[in-house]
Amino acid sequence: MSKSFKSAPSMPVLFGLIILFAYFFMGDSQEKTPYPSADVFSNTSSESQQYVAASGLSLRSAPDKGATRTNVLPSGTRILVKQTESPLVVDGQMGRWYHAFELNGYVAGHFIAPKMELGASPYILEKNSSGGELSNGLERLTLINGTVEYLAEHYFEGSGVPEVERSKGTYQILPNGIHITLEPSHKQYSMVPDDINLRYCEELGGFQISKCAPPNQRMKANRKICAWESSGVDTGKYYSTQMGWWCPPSSRK
Repeated sequence: MSKSFKSAPSMPVLFGLIILFAYFFMGDSQEKTPYPSADVFSNTSSESQQYVAASGLSLRSAPDKGATRTNVLPSGTRILVKQTESPLVVDGQMGRWYHAFELNGYVAGHFIAPKMELGASPYILEKNSSGGELSNGLERLTLINGTVEYLAEHYFEGSGVPEVERSKGTYQILPNGIHITLEPSHKQYSMVPDDINLRYCEELGGFQISKCAPPNQRMKANRKICAWESSGVDTGKYYSTQMGWWCPPSSRK
């Protein structure tokens, strides 16, 4: 009776087994970016949920750097997007524009990611006002990951100590602005608003309440300080008034 022997595996089979072993047991040794941008994905046929990975991402009316900016999105904001065929180069890196159809605008794929980035910088907006009974006032909004912190410091005439108020809340991104809902204050006389409706104004480089227009016809825009200004003489007294709009601190010169 003759004995049968199994033939030894061929070299290609052995090579394949070695590769499989290395893949499953050794893992991927290359260092990867923890939150890759949306441009690493090539699926252009479907919508995807992404998160803003920049402290202030421009939303534009068309897939072009020169298109009108219609809004600015805080970091961590969740958006629904679809990749377009329009190319975009940022710092020498090729990418694509993404259509945020719910916001009726476009964002750069370099600055969105499939996961919320931990430790990202918040988007900060400030508004300064002076004149009248309110000698000086500062309001600050800190927005990130769908949440907002509100801070107000009001200096009144005859008092060197500011009246400080704080609140927390949430924000919702709209096609041309941000709707902010704050927790109600428990103080008897509070200046914290329940809701703030911010509309983005490209001509101002910031946000206004409700509309992109001066509070009155006598006031003119001063983009260096993000404020409407008016001055003159009224009832024999000189006055100077500044009413700010919301803008990032870096916008002030």
